[in-house]
Amino acid sequence: MRAARPSPWGYLALALWSMAATTLLPAGRLPALLALLVLLGAWTHPSGLRLLRDGRVWLLAGVALAIGAFWLGERDAMAWGVRYSAAGLRQGALMGARAVALLLGLSISAAALSASGWTRVLAAMGAPGLGFALSVAFNLLPTLGRLSENAYQSIRLRSGWRRPLRAMRLYVVTITTNALGYGDEIVRAAASRAFDPATAPRAPVPWHAADGWLLGALLAASAALWLL
Repeated sequence: MRAARPSPWGYLALALWSMAATTLLPAGRLPALLALLVLLGAWTHPSGLRLLRDGRVWLLAGVALAIGAFWLGERDAMAWGVRYSAAGLRQGALMGARAVALLLGLSISAAALSASGWTRVLAAMGAPGLGFALSVAFNLLPTLGRLSENAYQSIRLRSGWRRPLRAMRLYVVTITTNALGYGDEIVRAAASRAFDPATAPRAPVPWHAADGWLLGALLAASAALWLL
């Protein structure tokens, strides 16, 4: 099964394609894009679809909906006794769908490639430092989830959420500080082992047959999404 999966080149192409499609695609094609990303994820690396079981992703989509419904546009509609903006709700749904599609495309690529995989493929493109930075960023995502949960529980145990605005500032500052500190520890650990991305050996990254199938699928998906 490993030989049937794409190489790092294929996963890099998938990440770039998902970012471009999420940004440029008309709003009416976003449901089709989400369906295509689920199919591509099931084929290339199913573990990347775990993102869809993460409640925080759907909370982000719900926040986008709420922002659109209550802060964007005039409140010209009502449901269950609550007035909201119909145009703002559509805009919020659009923001939420784009965010989920972008996170899903990146999740599939991030789950497939290790830190060394990102470093190797971008080093082969002449950007070893960027590869190391991206690998640190992608590997920080699971830790960031734990840091955010710990920060939330710490503030809750101190009854800090009784003052929501102050608690949110503390929450954001705590997560940012801890994430930067964790990233700095990774860089120091690499430096202590005399690792320098600029001088690291640049081993060639071979193409797999599955890369051609993936690129063909991406081209076909692009034609279907933009032309049909």
